[in-house]
Amino acid sequence: MSALKSSLAGLLGTALVLQIWYEAHVFGREPLTFLYAYRIVLIAGFALLLLSRGGSQSVNAVVRFWIAVDFAYSIADRFGLLGHYGSPGVSWGNWKNFVAYTHALNGLLPLAAAPLLAVAATVYEAVLTVTLAFGILSRLFCLAAALLTGIYVITMSLTGGFMSQFDYAVLLLCVGSLFLAVVS
Repeated sequence: MSALKSSLAGLLGTALVLQIWYEAHVFGREPLTFLYAYRIVLIAGFALLLLSRGGSQSVNAVVRFWIAVDFAYSIADRFGLLGHYGSPGVSWGNWKNFVAYTHALNGLLPLAAAPLLAVAATVYEAVLTVTLAFGILSRLFCLAAALLTGIYVITMSLTGGFMSQFDYAVLLLCVGSLFLAVVS
């Protein structure tokens, strides 16, 4: 287990460096929104997690909570609770735009599959929000979060290029969730 933990710590460090590099390049070009500030908080949280090597249950709980906040924010966005499409920090602004984005990420599947995938992703994220926020079966649901965000990393990178997923710190969330699954 120690070798796995060390390997994941190395991957988490790499994901942190990539996300910090990305933030340095968008600093000043992107409006200061909750999403931007949140990515900075995620970086700090995952850096503390890495420095503690997952040994601090307090740090683990806070980082797990911030992952839950990420899923909740995403759900709120797709239902228009954060504002309309085009507003700073809003990716979709409504369900229709989210379904269209889901289809864009899964373009090889029939158009009719997009609404089903959008509902499945939303339910999956809602379950993750609750379980991670309250620390329910932490290892299992951190692993589930890593699986989902891993799928997002792959689909976003294939459809929008590798850099597209850094707007949402998806790689950092993926590796960090996996690290938490091992150390929790």
